Amino acid sequence: MKMETVTNTMQTNVKVKSKEFGIGDVSAVIEILRSKLYSNPIQTLAQEYLCNGRDAMREINSKKAIQVTVPAPLNPVFKVRDFGPGVSPDRMNNVFIMYGASTKRKSNKQTGGFGIGSKIAWAYTDSFTITTFINGTKRVYCAHIGVNKNGMLDLLSTEKTSEPNGTEIQLAVSSDDLHAFKNAIFRATYFWTEKVEYLGINKNEVPERVEGFRLNELEVIERQSYDYQGARWPNFIQGGDFAIIDGIPYPLADSLYEHDNGLSNLKVKLEGKMLLHVPNGTVKVAASREAISDEKSTNEYLEVLSNKLNTAVDNYVKGEFKVCKTPYDYLNKYMDLCNTFDVSDYREYKSYTMSDHEIDSELFKTVRMVYVNFGDGDSLKKYDMNAARKSYRSRRKSALKTDMFNHLFFNDGSESIVKFNRRIRKYLNEVNGQLIYFEVCSNIENSNKNLKTLRKDLGLKNLLSLPVPEVIKKERVKRHIDKTKFCLHIFKYYGRGTEYTTSAENETKWLYVPMSKGCFNGGYTNENLRSLDSYLNGSYRVCGISEKSLKLIKGNSNFIPLDGYLKALKPTKKITGWLKKEHSCNGDLINDLNDLKDIKDKKLDTVIKEYKAFCDTPPVPNLISNKFADNVDVISFLALDKEVKKLITKKYPLVEEIGHTYHKSDLALYINAKYNKRG
Repeated sequence: MKMETVTNTMQTNVKVKSKEFGIGDVSAVIEILRSKLYSNPIQTLAQEYLCNGRDAMREINSKKAIQVTVPAPLNPVFKVRDFGPGVSPDRMNNVFIMYGASTKRKSNKQTGGFGIGSKIAWAYTDSFTITTFINGTKRVYCAHIGVNKNGMLDLLSTEKTSEPNGTEIQLAVSSDDLHAFKNAIFRATYFWTEKVEYLGINKNEVPERVEGFRLNELEVIERQSYDYQGARWPNFIQGGDFAIIDGIPYPLADSLYEHDNGLSNLKVKLEGKMLLHVPNGTVKVAASREAISDEKSTNEYLEVLSNKLNTAVDNYVKGEFKVCKTPYDYLNKYMDLCNTFDVSDYREYKSYTMSDHEIDSELFKTVRMVYVNFGDGDSLKKYDMNAARKSYRSRRKSALKTDMFNHLFFNDGSESIVKFNRRIRKYLNEVNGQLIYFEVCSNIENSNKNLKTLRKDLGLKNLLSLPVPEVIKKERVKRHIDKTKFCLHIFKYYGRGTEYTTSAENETKWLYVPMSKGCFNGGYTNENLRSLDSYLNGSYRVCGISEKSLKLIKGNSNFIPLDGYLKALKPTKKITGWLKKEHSCNGDLINDLNDLKDIKDKKLDTVIKEYKAFCDTPPVPNLISNKFADNVDVISFLALDKEVKKLITKKYPLVEEIGHTYHKSDLALYINAKYNKRG
């Protein structure tokens, strides 16, 4: 890379003595270059040696692929093998081992130029190996930190070889750094146009280059390429935007955006990751090769480039929309551009409003929009999208998601629902798994007219254009039917079910209700029969039996008609206790009063004893409780209960207050004290 040459001279009319600055303690400078210069030694090390190898091959116009060995657990070694001219002994002594010496400052065809990169391995390790091949001679060197930390180069061997010319850099890698080296190699070569042969890994591990939208020097990687929707952008290139200089990504630091160079304006126009492909030598790169230097010449170049690209982006976006002649073309173009450019100024077109991922229109309100996907198993689940507009929270559900734009249809209602669903099911299985169809909404004015407009604007396809799957008729197999079997309609926790049995096989006692046309005769409902079935707790089961099957259970003592069972049922303490508890006007005080003892008020004491008797009585289903609602014992108790209610309100008013507190133990004292005072 060409370096800027400074030829400043001092003008003076005085005779002066001049001396050049130099380096006193070389080891101190080498130590700074070794351990203080790089913030990410592994990343920069891989980048520098790969670029040096590429520069060497450019020097002789070699078209071979540079070889890089990716360190692995069984071979923890990083190697770069180029097929350039090799490093001659003279070049090794006068350039390679000298800090600041470089052969790359006269051309921008090569990346290097600082004279530092060849020694960067010392930022990671104390020694590394250089093997060079020149015209049949192989020389192996070891570069290591000497006793005085100046750095030493030892020639280990010289031998004949048949290998092609070039140079190989090799260094050992810690097992903890294998992944970091792998990422650093991929990062350094990701944007290269030159061939790279990766050794030590499978080909499918090499990342595929994500190609973005290219406009002159600008490349935009659209959001789907690197966000949660599809993480194809490699994780080894972290950060926001980059300048790509000779295939190497350099982060565009925040400080570069702070200058009035048009870079911020350009970024605002983009919706994706910005890559600026900058020619070599046009901007200044830091000595560490890790960043772009924030210098005047850099900002001047970026200002010219940004202004040029700002205009290019504006003209491109405007031109793309200008050629759209129909809403269909316009909407497609919007969806095509919105992940790359900020097209918010173009979000409205005729009766349509667009956002990044949605399209909405007042026309949608005038037709029926149905979203279809699979529910449980192979069943179709249809969702009326416009019904969602009635709900504030879900009103946006009627907007079209842009990812559905190529799966829109209309239904003309001319086909049977069975055949219609078969077409849809085949499409969901084979193409997309979801679709939306539009149809006329009969209770909305102009619905038919607006559907025709939508068909034209959105390019809706007729559902009848979808293929109908062939129905394979299965040969019917004759089955032996046991004519003694009949169906019992039984009750389960979650609903009704069926069970087949015969009069001979059945051992369960059943209370049955005759059925006709799937409904229970006699006004019985699912709810009250299920409640009774649960209440009987297995002593009897409740079921429904079709009138046709009644003759199969005739005379079987395990089947009793429910009407007969209820008619013969006698009141029990459990039943009357529940009725008393259910209809007591003091129901909210029962639990508070039933534990009281030695109450002097006889009327109150009598009722409290009743409370205690039925306090823990479980609920009785309505089919039973309704039968005994006029039971004499129950009616007598409820009359007494009303009197006690009046008595408590009039004579013991604090009972209702104390009973709901932690002072229940004081209730008996309070009642007896009030009774004595009254007496």
